[in-house]
Amino acid sequence: MPRAYWLKKYELGVPAVDEQHGSLFKVINEIDDAIRSGKGAEVVGRQFEFLLEYAHQHFKDEGALLEGLSTRGILYHKAEHARFEAELVARHRRYLKNPTALHAEGFLMFLADWLVNHILKVDMDLKVAAQAANRPNT
Repeated sequence: MPRAYWLKKYELGVPAVDEQHGSLFKVINEIDDAIRSGKGAEVVGRQFEFLLEYAHQHFKDEGALLEGLSTRGILYHKAEHARFEAELVARHRRYLKNPTALHAEGFLMFLADWLVNHILKVDMDLKVAAQAANRPNT
């Protein structure tokens, strides 16, 4: 898999969220590096645990921001988070039953694809709402 780089187009203009998203790109690259060095199964096991906790906290933080900004599509956004967490748990269970490099690669592809698509297609509502909240009333 090619390296996952944090790009300006992923920025939402909400520093805490952008920082959290950037951290997830680092995790993706750490998993990729481990797979390339033959240690994918080992590293993915650790990263699943981290991501389960990290995603839960990130989604909680992002959800609070969404509610505070009264963004459109908040229920859809939260449902996307719930679907991701459920998929993460399901992949973790499958991985625990058979911790192979193949599962590590599948997890990496899932994580990278989901993160980029979620930021570009769903999280942009947060960017729009944050920009609107920061505009002076005229």
